[in-house]
Amino acid sequence: MSAGWLRTLRVGAWLLVFGLLVPAQRAQGQEQRRPFYQFFSQQKKKEKPVPPPEQLFDKAMSYYQGRETWFRRALPFRHHRRTGELRSWAVRHNYPKAIKLFQDLVTHYPYSRYAPLAELRIADCKFAMEDWEEAAVGYEDFIKFHPVHPEIAYATFRLGQCHYHQRLKYPRDQTETIAALTRFQIVQTRYPASPYAAEAAPLAQDCLKRLARHEMYVGDFYFHQKQYWASAMRYAVIPESYPEAGFTDQALFQEARSYDRLQRSPEAVERYQRVVDEFPQSRYAPGARSRLQALQVSP
Repeated sequence: MSAGWLRTLRVGAWLLVFGLLVPAQRAQGQEQRRPFYQFFSQQKKKEKPVPPPEQLFDKAMSYYQGRETWFRRALPFRHHRRTGELRSWAVRHNYPKAIKLFQDLVTHYPYSRYAPLAELRIADCKFAMEDWEEAAVGYEDFIKFHPVHPEIAYATFRLGQCHYHQRLKYPRDQTETIAALTRFQIVQTRYPASPYAAEAAPLAQDCLKRLARHEMYVGDFYFHQKQYWASAMRYAVIPESYPEAGFTDQALFQEARSYDRLQRSPEAVERYQRVVDEFPQSRYAPGARSRLQALQVSP
């Protein structure tokens, strides 16, 4: 064996002995030294003091409402023609940051006058992020725990909008449409002086039309399947529950046709007569008069 190999073996043996001795010495109570690069990671970070609630709320609102970008400060431009709002490239919103700050306010100052508003703004941030389900939960909690808050009408209207935006998620399921209509009607009846009552009116009307249209669709399906009892029941829902939806004349006429096919002349005559009397200018009135004459009843 050459001298080089012997020297290598000696060095390896000394390293092995050293490696076995050092842990044994440390185990006997000697302080273990940490690598220098772990020094800063072991230092405790000083926690910053929580700012006052009004300052924390204002900072969170700045992220929620948006901060001006360089384009906004440097370049002149006009507001949006229809909404009057600033364009998206002029203001930068940071909703996650705003949510965190609002949540900090609620956590550290739960009895502050800003806490209810912070809870409401958390729901607003999620609404702006189009997270309708989470926003709806936030508005429901606000309505539940702060029923006399000045912003209760606004929260109810926003809750209705959350359900309204989810109405197309399941086209055959009208649960969200019914929930939206309920909230919009609450805004109109309980808070008629609120500015949100006027905004809720067209949305409520749209929900009514959607529900009535759905009943017409189901009634037509049963009618074409020759299930006339079922179709008559579905058509009857529209004049009773959704008279303002604009489908009453059509529903009465189709209900009369269903009873006509069932040879239930008294019920058919009553519905045909209502079409003639209540909707003389309807496109279904001539057909109703014709059937009344066929049933030997003077229109």
